[in-house]
Amino acid sequence: MNLLYSKALEFGEHWLRPLIEWAQELWSDWDRERQIEISEYVKTVRSEINEYIASQYNYKIGALSVPDENVKKWIKQNYPWMTEENIIRGFSQGMYYAWRG
Repeated sequence: MNLLYSKALEFGEHWLRPLIEWAQELWSDWDRERQIEISEYVKTVRSEINEYIASQYNYKIGALSVPDENVKKWIKQNYPWMTEENIIRGFSQGMYYAWRG
């Protein structure tokens, strides 16, 4: 899941490329149902993290209303499979979207 989550966060040329396409490339030996299932799950995880960060963001002051580490801890607790690198990237991307409003 970490491989696909990392792909889900890409900017640039592959920004918002459908996750099912990544899953098909990463796991061509899996059946399509399994590829779809993991793609949808990772898409949901990405959205939940972005939504959680937005809910903790204070738009009046342009910053989180809680310490950064609390948000990263929330990510780790809810997605214990996630690597530290992906937690940091997910946090950074969530902050970017919150900041952009």
